[in-house]
Amino acid sequence: MSAKEALMWDVNDGMSVTMAAEVHGVTRSCAYKWLNRYQRFGAAGLEELSRKPEHSPNRTAQSLVAELVALKGKYPLFGPAKLTAMLQERHGEHVLAVSTAGEILARHGLVRKRRSPRSAGPIEHGPFEVAGPGDSMTTDYKGQFRMGNKALCYPLTIADPFSRYVFAIDALTSTHMAGAKSGFEKVFREFGIPRQMISDNGTPFCSARSLGGLTHLSRWWIELGITPIRIQPGHPQQNGAHERMHRTLQDWIDEYPQPNLRAQQRSFEVFAHEFNHVRPHQSLGQKPQCP
Repeated sequence: MSAKEALMWDVNDGMSVTMAAEVHGVTRSCAYKWLNRYQRFGAAGLEELSRKPEHSPNRTAQSLVAELVALKGKYPLFGPAKLTAMLQERHGEHVLAVSTAGEILARHGLVRKRRSPRSAGPIEHGPFEVAGPGDSMTTDYKGQFRMGNKALCYPLTIADPFSRYVFAIDALTSTHMAGAKSGFEKVFREFGIPRQMISDNGTPFCSARSLGGLTHLSRWWIELGITPIRIQPGHPQQNGAHERMHRTLQDWIDEYPQPNLRAQQRSFEVFAHEFNHVRPHQSLGQKPQCP
């Protein structure tokens, strides 16, 4: 029997409230409060009430919580910072702190354990300068992976190092020159020919067996008036923006596995659209590149 129940027992047995309060070591006002609750709600009224206020001025509106959860469902790879930036863009004002968004997502079981980050290291000044958007292009192959049909996919990526805009992601079956050249031809027709093309020292961009490392692909670039620029071997951080895009692309591949090359290409096109037009970028003040 609790102290409250013992006090009620004595009062019901004829003891005055004042005496019962003295016997049980509580104030008379406390004893009357317990008695009032007991008379109104019975034994349930003696249970300890929550001290949490029924209405909190700082509580997030349910409509905003629902909107945040819906956004996370639509863009599962976006974290709290990007989602709150999207909410701010929608509402035209700051509506939710990043920490609060993180707590809400955690309560709904929408926070996933992140992998150990694959870092390219701090960004160094590479052997190139970019004058502005459209001046240069960066290119690389994101590491190959197996699709649902067990065949290998070699994604060729082409981007603008100034604006971070992704021009193309081509799902290819190899790193051979023919497939790469076709991809570059499409990009050049749509976006124009850059002043320089920045790549690493891998195939088909560079060959250790030829004079100046030139390949059929890089010779073709020169014929078009493009200067091939290669970062230093073992220094991927010199192409840091492109490397970070690749990490985001890897998350997408893990989240949305595809059965074959055609489906993978469609998935890459969806990723490029989201990366360019929807995803807030930290380097751009959590704004999308092309709203």
